[in-house]
Amino acid sequence: MPIDFMLMMLSIYHCHQEQLAINEQMRNRERLFREHCQVDKLTSQGDANYLRAQLQMALADAARDKIPMSLIMLDVDTFSQINRECGHAEGDRFLQVLTQLMLLNLRPHDLLHRLHIIMARAKQNLTVHYG
Repeated sequence: MPIDFMLMMLSIYHCHQEQLAINEQMRNRERLFREHCQVDKLTSQGDANYLRAQLQMALADAARDKIPMSLIMLDVDTFSQINRECGHAEGDRFLQVLTQLMLLNLRPHDLLHRLHIIMARAKQNLTVHYG
């Protein structure tokens, strides 16, 4: 086998390996971009769309592995009062501090998301079902 043919084949192989690495980097960048778009700007936590995607995966994993799963929703009842009396900047700061406190107390495999629901004149509790 001629040496120039072997060099050409080796060059093609390395080009192919480089292209595979570039493709993987592009997939990772696109994934990170999509995840970044699903982040609440104030708290830097996942938003409702990211929560929905993560919850679907967690439910599927829990069903497959037959392990229990918990979902905890925290409602700050007086948050609108904080905004009214102290201003929106202080309300934003409250949410950021609350987020940091919650993050400090989570286990490594727990997820924290911000689900922003506005309920005007709500007469009953809101129940969210994912399935």
